[in-house]
Amino acid sequence: MREMRAVAFVNKLIDQGQMTAGKKIFVHVVEAEDVIRELPNASKNEWRLGFLLHLHDLGRKTRRRLASVKFRSPRHRIKY
Repeated sequence: MREMRAVAFVNKLIDQGQMTAGKKIFVHVVEAEDVIRELPNASKNEWRLGFLLHLHDLGRKTRRRLASVKFRSPRHRIKY
């Protein structure tokens, strides 16, 4: 959450013209609550590359599944 507050703070400074050297930061979330729920609590502190790549792969699979089901109309295009 701390990182999200930092992103919001930087975006606010940019919007107000107080920070001219930066670019707005856009964040998206791919929820996979069914998968995340099964991970042990200790995984919150996991930083090894193999585990992070595993999470990345889960996110990509979830994105493909959602894109094929929910976002078929041109109004809801997903940018890759």
